[in-house]
Amino acid sequence: AIVGGFIYELLGVGGFGRGFWLRQQVVNAVSLVFSVLYFAWFHAAYAMATPGKMAVGIKVVRLDGERISFLRGVGRYLATIPSTLI
Repeated sequence: AIVGGFIYELLGVGGFGRGFWLRQQVVNAVSLVFSVLYFAWFHAAYAMATPGKMAVGIKVVRLDGERISFLRGVGRYLATIPSTLI
């Protein structure tokens, strides 16, 4: 009963306590992971662009015109985060 009560309180069912904060952090983390995977995968894929970039005919490439790697795509996405704070 103690563990069940702790989990119930931690998840904050029915309130804005600690559980609400924890749920928000989990949602934020999952959202970040999906965003990173989405952009990095599309930019590193054969098309070198997300669907929106494909619609307007632009690509993400290296200086030599080759595709970027998945890890470079991850780095590029994470580098955009500080610029959105300005």
